[in-house]
Amino acid sequence: MSVQESFSYTSRKGIPMKWIVVSAVVSILCGVCSAEPPQSLCAAVTVTADQRPSYSTPPAFNAVRTLQLEYHIELSSPVTGQHVIEVDVATPNGHRYQVLTAPVSDDPSHEGVPTRVTGYPYPVPIRALHLSTSRGQEVQGTTLRLPVAGTPILSNSLLGTWSLRVRLDGADVSCNGPELFQLLPMGEGIFADDFESGSTSSWAGP
Repeated sequence: MSVQESFSYTSRKGIPMKWIVVSAVVSILCGVCSAEPPQSLCAAVTVTADQRPSYSTPPAFNAVRTLQLEYHIELSSPVTGQHVIEVDVATPNGHRYQVLTAPVSDDPSHEGVPTRVTGYPYPVPIRALHLSTSRGQEVQGTTLRLPVAGTPILSNSLLGTWSLRVRLDGADVSCNGPELFQLLPMGEGIFADDFESGSTSSWAGP
């Protein structure tokens, strides 16, 4: 039965099926969205590789020496209830590479509780937003991770300047537009450990 056909049916209790269908869709889409986030909220992102920072702008990392990237997200305003954070990662040619998704909550007791998220066939554990201090203020945040070693990033040589955007409950909340970072060949780029040793080479690739 198609959705359009279901609009003409009624339940055994005489309730139009269109209301049942619509209610089910809303429940699925907003299953973990229990409160509206502040309209002025935006998300700042710090990118590290294997917990190592980069001292270059944009952050640059040696793809061959990197196991995973970490996207440390900080929200400019506090949120309450449950929400969904997504990090939409794009390759140097602008194609979507992967969307990292995490249901989050401001309640620490919700940590690990499975919940339904749109697009996932099985429940996903909720992450409790952690608290940290930024510019003298307490902010909420979470960290999502993108594997690099053993992925198409290396096998397909997807090297260059990548970008990402952060969404909260489906809305783009990136503070400064797309956040840029670089994955570079062996021996190229400015990395935290190279910086400390005095190496400041850079790559002028795509």
